[in-house]
Amino acid sequence: MSRKLTFVIPTYSGVLLGTNKLEQLLDSLANCNSKNFRTILLNTCSAENKEAEIKISELVKKYNKRFPTISSSEKEVKLVKNLFEREGFSRLAKETNLNPFSNFRNFGLITAIATDSEIIALIDDDQVIQNQKFPELATDGIGEKFNGKKILGKTGYYLYEDCFELPPQKKNIEENFPVATMMNKTFKQMIESKGRYCETRIALGGAMILEQELFSEIPFDPHCLRGEDCSYTVSCKNYDKKFVFDSELAIIHNPIRETEEFERAFLRNIYRFMYERNRIKHFGIKSHDLDPYPGFFLKENFEELAQKTSEELKKQFPNFLEKHGGFEKVINKAREFAIQKTGHYPEFKKEWKKAMTAIKEDEELCLTINKFQE
Repeated sequence: MSRKLTFVIPTYSGVLLGTNKLEQLLDSLANCNSKNFRTILLNTCSAENKEAEIKISELVKKYNKRFPTISSSEKEVKLVKNLFEREGFSRLAKETNLNPFSNFRNFGLITAIATDSEIIALIDDDQVIQNQKFPELATDGIGEKFNGKKILGKTGYYLYEDCFELPPQKKNIEENFPVATMMNKTFKQMIESKGRYCETRIALGGAMILEQELFSEIPFDPHCLRGEDCSYTVSCKNYDKKFVFDSELAIIHNPIRETEEFERAFLRNIYRFMYERNRIKHFGIKSHDLDPYPGFFLKENFEELAQKTSEELKKQFPNFLEKHGGFEKVINKAREFAIQKTGHYPEFKKEWKKAMTAIKEDEELCLTINKFQE
């Protein structure tokens, strides 16, 4: 018998709830050949957003007729936070919320633990399942040996209009800060490699498959303001957990364009790459082991790349970064953040493993979160 899969789908904001994107995703799941799965919708909107709460409640009622579906929200976050505070898990209690991405990813893992989910698929609300065999493809290989180690997690890739290549940024930005170029180069290498599976230094948060043995021990790093998915592969590498790339696992990605302004995205990338650079040094991992992506941005010349990009953006937007005190101040603050936060993850991880056991043993909490009628 195949192992049961749980899809964990966060709704990032009320924006998508005003479209039919989430329903398109759920419809595509309903069209899959296998129905040996269930679904958790994570309402990451504030409890004050009653419209989002009503919409998600309606979706749960509608799709529960086609496959087991439940939701989890800020209400459950507070219950978990209370448990962590009672049990003395202060680091986790502090980070148990729905912001940034890494924290609501972790709440998805917590919900999966409370519902005793054996294998989970992390997908996002702006995606569509094209291959009707996706549930079977998702569980393929999990638990099998690859290069001498049991596969505990894997990632696939996004399709943009039937092409895996991420659309590039504006030319003058991409030339100095080639995020799309390096990501596309990395995925091309892996997709064209021999065999279905290969080692990976990259992951996509909307195409990650995790086995409970992995996510009960390895959490997302709460200090990653962006790129929590790639950072997760670094954690797996550091703690000798096998996480691979699956060339047959693809999902259509239909993001709403221009949802994040250049300044905000660039600012987050500065903090992200400077923190991750310190992080891999702490783990003893070389940046060239993570080439082309994210390794290209984790080298000692990152500040130079960022400065050139900032200068290009300033030509288009004269006040670029001014409200943050200018480029030098941003770089210095990001450097301070990286130094301050590096080294916290091992203790967070240690607490996480104990806390997941505490959740499993709290029957009342599990019954509250686990609304599956099975």
